[in-house]
Amino acid sequence: PWIPSLDREKAVEYTGSEKNLAIILKVFARSSPKLLDALEKNHAGSDRSAYRTAAHSLISVVGNIGGTELSARFRELEQAILHEKDAVAAELYPGIRDDLARLIDDVREYVG
Repeated sequence: PWIPSLDREKAVEYTGSEKNLAIILKVFARSSPKLLDALEKNHAGSDRSAYRTAAHSLISVVGNIGGTELSARFRELEQAILHEKDAVAAELYPGIRDDLARLIDDVREYVG
């Protein structure tokens, strides 16, 4: 079965073909844990720019595989960080982090 949190039609549209999508999902499965680690590290740290960069990178990474909803939430997080809305960022972060971790697990299971 397809990954519930991803829009397959959008993913194929963004990647150009089913074959490309399969390749990109494998790359995501391999590389996304490092992105999650960077997000967690910078969330806990004091470098606002690095935290924003970590969130920003996930906008396109998640969006390109059809994670349009999660991608939009990463954009919200990035904007909150950029505009120093720490309370908003703090409220958004736990759910976004958990959803990214779940997506990573789901993609890894899907690609085998």
